Amino acid sequence: GLEHVKQLNSLNLYRNRIGDGGMKHLSTGLEHVKQLDSLNIRDNEIGSEGMKHLSKGLVHLKQLNSLNLEDNGIGDEGMIHLSAGLE
Repeated sequence: GLEHVKQLNSLNLYRNRIGDGGMKHLSTGLEHVKQLDSLNIRDNEIGSEGMKHLSKGLVHLKQLNSLNLEDNGIGDEGMIHLSAGLE
C-alpha cells in the first residue's frame, strides 16, 4: 500500500474504475503520502460515498495543489463531503 511510498509527489489513477469502495482504500493510503502535490482520479465511477471517503484522506494532504475529479458521478452530496475535507 501507500504506507510504503514515502516520496510520492504525483498519483495518476485516470480511468481505473476505482468506485466508491476503492476510494475507501485509497483514502486510507493517502494518510501516508502527506507530500502529495497532484492527484488525478478522473473517470473512476466515484460517487458521493467515494467523496465521503476521499474527504477523510484529504485532510492529511496539506501540499495538494491539483485534484482532478472530472467524469465522476459526484453530485451535490459528494461536493458537500469534498468541501469538508478541503477545509
